[in-house]
Amino acid sequence: MTKTRLKRVVGKRVVTDPTDVADASPDDFDFNEAGQFCLRETTFVDPDDDAATAQLRKTRVEAFAKAFDKLSPSTYVAYLGLAHTLGDAEAAIAARVLSDRSPHLLIDVVLPSHRWRMVFAYAFQAILLGIATRHVFASVDHCHLHPEADRYRNGEYRLNVAQALDRLRGGHVLVTRLAADVLPPSLAPHVDVSVDLSTLPIEHVAAALDRAFGIKGASWPASLPATAMAPGWFDSACDRALDPAGVAGIVLALRDGEIAEKKASEAADAAATEKKSTTSSTRAYTPTVLRPDSPLLTDLHGYGDARTWGESLAADLALYRRGKLGWADVDAGCLLHGPPGTGKTMFASALAAACGVPFIATSYAQWQSSGDGHLGYVLKSIRATFASAVENAPCIVFIDELDTVRGRGGSEWDSWWTAIVTCLLECLDGTSRREGIVVIGACNIVEHLDPAMIRSGRLDRRFHIGLPDEDALLRIFQHHLPGEDDQAFGPAATALAGTISGADVSRFAREARRTARRAGRPVVAEDLLSIAMPPDTRSDEMRRLVAVHEAGHAVAEMIRGHVPRALSLVAADGSHGGVDINSDLGCGRLDDLEGLVVSLLAGRAAEEICLGVVSGGAGGGEQSDLHQATTLVTRIVGRFGLGGRLASVEKVLDREVEDRLRGLYGRAVALVRAHRDHVEALAAMALERRVLSQPMLAAFAGERGLLGATVSVPPVPEADAPGAEVAR
Repeated sequence: MTKTRLKRVVGKRVVTDPTDVADASPDDFDFNEAGQFCLRETTFVDPDDDAATAQLRKTRVEAFAKAFDKLSPSTYVAYLGLAHTLGDAEAAIAARVLSDRSPHLLIDVVLPSHRWRMVFAYAFQAILLGIATRHVFASVDHCHLHPEADRYRNGEYRLNVAQALDRLRGGHVLVTRLAADVLPPSLAPHVDVSVDLSTLPIEHVAAALDRAFGIKGASWPASLPATAMAPGWFDSACDRALDPAGVAGIVLALRDGEIAEKKASEAADAAATEKKSTTSSTRAYTPTVLRPDSPLLTDLHGYGDARTWGESLAADLALYRRGKLGWADVDAGCLLHGPPGTGKTMFASALAAACGVPFIATSYAQWQSSGDGHLGYVLKSIRATFASAVENAPCIVFIDELDTVRGRGGSEWDSWWTAIVTCLLECLDGTSRREGIVVIGACNIVEHLDPAMIRSGRLDRRFHIGLPDEDALLRIFQHHLPGEDDQAFGPAATALAGTISGADVSRFAREARRTARRAGRPVVAEDLLSIAMPPDTRSDEMRRLVAVHEAGHAVAEMIRGHVPRALSLVAADGSHGGVDINSDLGCGRLDDLEGLVVSLLAGRAAEEICLGVVSGGAGGGEQSDLHQATTLVTRIVGRFGLGGRLASVEKVLDREVEDRLRGLYGRAVALVRAHRDHVEALAAMALERRVLSQPMLAAFAGERGLLGATVSVPPVPEADAPGAEVAR
């Protein structure tokens, strides 16, 4: 007795209701050519069951008719091309789809153009449904593959053979390619039918017109083959035209428009390429050679050792030019580093003026902007800079923002920076050396430079150009407003020392001149000071609180034997005021360290004693009184071995730090209580003048006998003494 043989039939149904397929396996889901979510349906039909077979045939005929009716005009052209060719292979196709072992077709189609790829995919779907009407047990599950760009072989398009064979096990496979794309030899044995439709017959296009307009005998011009049009053009033309003749006219107009646009685009690209080539050749970097004569080094202030070095270099260059000193004995370079706006460029220009030599100022940004910015142009610009320097030697080359050129090995674009750094190093001390050329680099962050750039023989001299101190700031004010009384700028120089740059003072001066110009009078010191130190708009209560707080710091410092460098009530950089105290730790003995902590806490203590209540002014960021005091006490207890233990540790118990801080705060309170009258007097003086210079503070301390004065203070509690109370 033989068993009844069952056939497994696979189709696809678009899923519209998720609850309808809740029991389906994940392997049963797929997407159709339109990208719709589908369910693979499996039906088991007994070949001997005539009724079931008839019903299946009816279902497939309906599916084919529905798909056939939806074919667009261009898809119908592709359908006819496929049907005509595959019809000749009906026997081979039937043998394949009815096979038990491998019932899936692999069809290879050569397209007229890549724009027809998806059109043939839709046509193949209809072809499969047509086959299923004749062979009801055939599967209609399928996929579409085409060659894709191979990232490992630049410019080549390759078909993924492994993917094709894998898909062939689960359904039919349509491979579409252009004539230039070669079918992989390893896939060729698996191909059931190869179809060359690189030139679609004109008759098929005419037949599509007949179908679209419901007529017979439409024609299509041979001068307009399918390869010359996009399928979308044909479809839209069939929708818009009133008759078949109008379709060709619309498609012809679209084709001519595309050709015209392509020619215009190619012409524009050619013009841009030519312009780029011409521009690149004419924009070769040419450094500007300046001959500054002012300001001179003697006119600059606040440059410290850099100015001393510059004056020495000027003397050496004078000897070199007279032939009395060899170049090997001349310092041929240095690096200026520090915050922006501190006058590094001005220093280099003033040095050139003092030496009486040409000045070439450049930067990485200028090299990068030359030509088209390609690495080759950047390197040419660097060499052009030094070539110009050779022609104008002796001279000074100033490279600004040198830290823009990143060190080798520390960047994602290391090959780029390696080439630039190597070129710079060659120019700095190549085989020909750079006799007569002094190179000055300027940067904000030295750590970003390649170490080889600043080794001996290159930019080995380093000078930090910081924010000007009080004396330098006073001279900068005087430089911008000569002829004014020196004392006029004293308070501003004292209050703003170390917080503003020479560039800031230049801005103040410009605004002051503008104010005077609008008022129709000469600029005076008050114009500049009103901008540098604007009027204090804080309340009297707030100003007194700040004055008392800062006076507490200052008096505590005087008791330690130090006169603060300045006391200011001017609000700047987020601070309400400040005292510039001596934070030197001396010999690092316990008394020195605790004395500094007492000075840091004396501001808060002064608020408590003189005002009866404390504010949060002693707290805040890393520069606040409490933060600095806490950090120092933590080091006393944990790192310096002065807190009752010998082990040096980074972390200590909060309780240990708190107990010691409370004891030192008790000393600060006792100190302020003993010298309250001096604190009150100094606060009143500060309120009157806003800024007190070191000479003023020294005179105040001398008159009142505060320097090194003694005061009875409570002892600091031991670290293990719990609950040490603050002295009141």
